[in-house]
Amino acid sequence: MASTYTLNNGIQLIGTGDQSGTWGDTTNVNLQLIDTALDGQVLITLSATGTSGAPNDLPITDGTAANSDGRNRLVIFNDGGDLGGNAYVRLTPSDAEKIVYIRNNLTGSTRDLVVFQGIYNASNDYIVKNGNTAIVYFDGAGSGAVAANVFDSAQFDALTMTGPINAATLDLSSTLDVAGTATFTGNASFEGSTKTMAWNSASSKLAMDSAVLEWGADTRFAIYRSNTGKTYFKEDVNATYGLMFASDGPMTFANAEGGYYNQKRIETIKDGAVELYHNAVKKIETTATGVEVAGKVVATSLEIDGAGAELTLDANFPIGFLNVGVGLGSLNFSMTGGRNTAVGSDALSAVTDGNYNTSVGYHSGYAISGGDYNSFLGYYAGSGNSGFNNTAVGARALDAVSTGISNAAVGTHALGSCTGSGNVGVGSAAGQNFTGSNNVAVGQNAATYGGSGTSNVAIGNDSLFGSTLTASRINGNYNVAVGYSSLSSTGGTATRNTAIGAESLGSLIEDKDYNTALGHGAGYAITSGEKNTILGPFSGNQTRLDMRTLNNHVVLSDGDGLPVFWVDNNEDVYIPGVYSNTSASAANVYVDSTGGMYRSTSSLRYKENIEESTHGLSEVMALRSVTYTGKNNPDVVLGGLIAEEVHSAGLPEFVEYDGEGRPDALHYGNMVALCVKAIQELKTELDAANLKINELLEK
Repeated sequence: MASTYTLNNGIQLIGTGDQSGTWGDTTNVNLQLIDTALDGQVLITLSATGTSGAPNDLPITDGTAANSDGRNRLVIFNDGGDLGGNAYVRLTPSDAEKIVYIRNNLTGSTRDLVVFQGIYNASNDYIVKNGNTAIVYFDGAGSGAVAANVFDSAQFDALTMTGPINAATLDLSSTLDVAGTATFTGNASFEGSTKTMAWNSASSKLAMDSAVLEWGADTRFAIYRSNTGKTYFKEDVNATYGLMFASDGPMTFANAEGGYYNQKRIETIKDGAVELYHNAVKKIETTATGVEVAGKVVATSLEIDGAGAELTLDANFPIGFLNVGVGLGSLNFSMTGGRNTAVGSDALSAVTDGNYNTSVGYHSGYAISGGDYNSFLGYYAGSGNSGFNNTAVGARALDAVSTGISNAAVGTHALGSCTGSGNVGVGSAAGQNFTGSNNVAVGQNAATYGGSGTSNVAIGNDSLFGSTLTASRINGNYNVAVGYSSLSSTGGTATRNTAIGAESLGSLIEDKDYNTALGHGAGYAITSGEKNTILGPFSGNQTRLDMRTLNNHVVLSDGDGLPVFWVDNNEDVYIPGVYSNTSASAANVYVDSTGGMYRSTSSLRYKENIEESTHGLSEVMALRSVTYTGKNNPDVVLGGLIAEEVHSAGLPEFVEYDGEGRPDALHYGNMVALCVKAIQELKTELDAANLKINELLEK
């Protein structure tokens, strides 16, 4: 099956059976692309404004980081000089759903970024103002796609800010305290339960009911008492200074019903703090580091700017630095760590002095206290983790690592309940339960019943599956399983088994070691053997050979799984096809003491240092012809010579010696030369005898 790509980030989805031998490379590329999509940032320098019909493209290219700036989480736009107008930027492709942080750093205070997707439509674009950063959502609706601010019409339960608020409208259901200047470029209306105060931008007047509060060239400032008995203040027309309220101690603005102090509304504290109250409950307080808000803040848009600006929503304000928490209970404890990001209820809720952690999802990263550089995405992802450099993507992925480091989990329950370090799990339930380290599991349920084992590799669904029994979990080391259900029954302390191919060594029980099988179903029938090597689809129990419980066998099979060559545990070699493949003219086969096999030749082309043999009849007469039975085959009587006796007869050229120099075998074929020499000597003696006989007969 050919590979496909995810719609939004162009992550390659490897098809079944595709990319043999390069699967790991593609997976690494995919992980790098995911990393870029999560936290990548890029600076793009525009050379031209572009137009709505020919914009500057922000592309996402399938399966590669090249030409894919649109995959980054943060994209910063600048230029080499003022472009002379607003710049147009289009995200491609038009069907990708993306959320991108976009920063407008263009030269010139009025140069905006017009971002869109698909075919330009002014009602579907979004404008990022100069000097601002916006989180833009592209809905991927093709030619009619819409680009919009993620926080458009957003609602926040609580909001702490140190920079300005830029909003088309601002609706506050509670009290608003502005520590700096409040500027209204349009009309403003402040509505209470019985009275209304309105600001008219055209007349520069602030009015409440029938009374008017005015300032300007004519009236400067006025305070009136209305017809309902309310009192207003008026500054003298010729006054040099404005109106100021000052006190050496606290200053309180309170509700006064019945002629006496009732409930405080605003109070200034001598140390510089200003507090705002609602029904005698403090809602807003200024501090040395900013503003604290208790309660809900409703805003159509929110901009936080300034060095060291922080945002904490529905969480206790952290005392660390550059931390962001979004969600009830996120970043919940007092903390001294920094640069942590938590999105989701209870996300990173235990962080104290940890740094550089990112957690997105309900209860994600729940137990991290002092760990650093962890990244979690998904429901309960990394929820039991307090280690370092861990990455988890998927619901309950890596949900139990306590002090482990450098684990990577992608997929629902991947590396679930894993407490080791350096483990990699990709796929649903891959690599679960490992307490050991440096294990790799890729595929659904790959190594899903891990134990204390280390340095195991499982690639393929159900590979190195393990067992639910504690003693049968994967407690061994250095096992490699590649292919669906390979080594699927192996557990316990089984060590250094290698199975490559679907269902290879699939029945091997626990605690068996050093088996190697390569091929679909290779060694599948082997249950308790050890130190076996199989090349080809031989199951372990087919025609000619049953080695289900045998050890130390090497087997080579054909494509149908029929064994064509094997060496047993006694180092005996079996090649069934050789016995039936006969030839009357074939050369002899020679096996030396190292087990080397050679074709025996006799041509002058292969010989040198040729001399006449000096051994003949006398040496033949010194030999003893015997019959015997072999120790490994006592039922067969054979005839021959004894190697030691041939050696003692002074005929070492016909003796094969072992590695220790002991006589071991005879070159029977070569001994024909000895017999020929003996026959020639006999012929010479016979001719001499016949000559003498003839001479005697002639007398």
